[in-house]
Amino acid sequence: MNKLVEAKAWKVFCFIFVLPLFFEFSSIFYMPRIIGHDSMAVYGKLLPILTLTSITFFYLWLFLSGLVLNKVILQEIRPKLILFKISFLYSLLSIYVAKIIEYYFILSNKDTQYLEGYLFPVKLVALVCFIYCILFVAKSLVTVENNRTIKMKKYLFTASLIAIFPVGLWMVQPRIRSVVTP
Repeated sequence: MNKLVEAKAWKVFCFIFVLPLFFEFSSIFYMPRIIGHDSMAVYGKLLPILTLTSITFFYLWLFLSGLVLNKVILQEIRPKLILFKISFLYSLLSIYVAKIIEYYFILSNKDTQYLEGYLFPVKLVALVCFIYCILFVAKSLVTVENNRTIKMKKYLFTASLIAIFPVGLWMVQPRIRSVVTP
């Protein structure tokens, strides 16, 4: 569990960004040889699955970072994990459910005109939960670095770095690694 959080930035980058991108590009280049002339139609049906792998890897890193950083924070100022876990689960599961529903509509060639209207509230709450997860990890990181509770303006820059993925990963992961590794 700690291996991903304790890894160097380039290893985390490869796991979260390069590996899913490799799956996606390999499916583009090798699909015509395997399936034949109608490969782009099949690729369009595979795209939601490939997107989910990338999202899952990033969420895994975010969740593990939050858990590990929370353990390092002093007991007196440690925030509760329950809201972080609920937000994480809701945002990840709602993305999976939305992608499964979209995938079903794509495979069955049904009209998706009204689908986004129904999924919009679910995705909006998932976005708020995702932002909370990013803020939790950023606040935990800055709290560990300063050994005291922190106001929001102090960790907002770190949160924006996490949100600007993959660029922010190169700046945030070394900080997480220096705090977590003994």
